[in-house]
Amino acid sequence: MAKGKREARPPEGVEFPADDTGRRSTLSLNSAAFQASVAKVDSGMASQIGQDAPKWRKKYSKYVVENVKLSSRSPDNALAIANAGLDYLHDNMVFIRNERSMPLRMAMHEFKSDSFATGTIKGGARLPKTHNYEVPYKNKMLSGDDLLVQIDRWVHQGVIEVSCGHALNEVARSSEWLDLSGLHFVMLGASSAMGPFEFLVSHGANVIAVDIDRPHIWKKLISITKSSPGSITFPLKKPQGSQTEAELAENAGCNLLTQTPEIRNWLMTVHKGKQLVIGSYAYLDGALFVKLSMAMDAIAKDLVESRKNTALAYLCTPTDCHIGTPAASAVA
Repeated sequence: MAKGKREARPPEGVEFPADDTGRRSTLSLNSAAFQASVAKVDSGMASQIGQDAPKWRKKYSKYVVENVKLSSRSPDNALAIANAGLDYLHDNMVFIRNERSMPLRMAMHEFKSDSFATGTIKGGARLPKTHNYEVPYKNKMLSGDDLLVQIDRWVHQGVIEVSCGHALNEVARSSEWLDLSGLHFVMLGASSAMGPFEFLVSHGANVIAVDIDRPHIWKKLISITKSSPGSITFPLKKPQGSQTEAELAENAGCNLLTQTPEIRNWLMTVHKGKQLVIGSYAYLDGALFVKLSMAMDAIAKDLVESRKNTALAYLCTPTDCHIGTPAASAVA
């Protein structure tokens, strides 16, 4: 080994499948997933993807658009394509533990033990009797008539679509919607910079927080919660007992990539009987985000199947192909 070069750690947790040479190709899996997703809906497109797979790095963007076009033709198409693509990924992405590799789907069925204790922190602030919907804009917090005027201005300037303006208006005029004290939100990636953690607890929500075991992350989440009217429930390496806040931060957290089944198992046990909203907010760069997305999807998939009335939430990215209305296109 070259001087100063670290020895590569063996793969662990959610991973791309290895080929016969041991190489884990991201492009091969990507093209195969696109091909599998459309195979039963448009065999011609599936065949063309197969032909273009060797040049996938340059060809894939075309098929992102074509996939969305084909999905948008009918609800049946959309569901069939999404389900087929996800089934392929759950069957072909792998999960590695102790040098044993298996399909991610198999791992989620095999590992059923509980690995976490449960911690809970309740905020000390009172929920206000009346709620004002506020939107930050140009170093100000807009609310009331000022917000309604600005929403109208954004719509007329083409900054936001009409439907977005209607939605913002509805929330601004329905202050009772902002009392979240009876709702439970699972946040996969609770400390995400784009995530709604602070908004949720400031409106009294009960947040089940999942994030990496880094003390500075949990110190921040616990501090925000304590000064709010909300609550936070989180995984711990040992029972909460009489641990101080600093000790809780040291023992809190988990790894979405390597403890995927155990996180699912723990989430099955918290706030039983309560309706959950599961938000997938964690992010990593490049191929790591594919692995992270699959881990979050595996967890959410099982929770939706096992806990009644479970809802899903996501942050969409602008660097994707989205369906737009003719009106939106005309003013773009």
